[in-house]
Amino acid sequence: MADETPGSQPYDPATDYVFRLMQSVRVDGVRLSRAEEHQARGEFLNRIVAQEGRDVIDSARPR
Repeated sequence: MADETPGSQPYDPATDYVFRLMQSVRVDGVRLSRAEEHQARGEFLNRIVAQEGRDVIDSARPR
C-alpha cells in the first residue's frame, strides 16, 4: 500500500506488485501502457512516482 508521508517511498522496494496506470508513461526508455496490467518491484513503481507523480498509478497490489 502506498505511504502518503511526504518524501517517503510509497511502495516497498523489495515487494513485487501488479499495477495499472492512469496514463501511459515512459520509464528508462520503456513505454508502459495504461491499457495493460503490469508487474514490477516496488523499486520500479517508486521511480515511476518520482518521475510522473503519485496520481499516475491507478492501482497496485502486492503479488
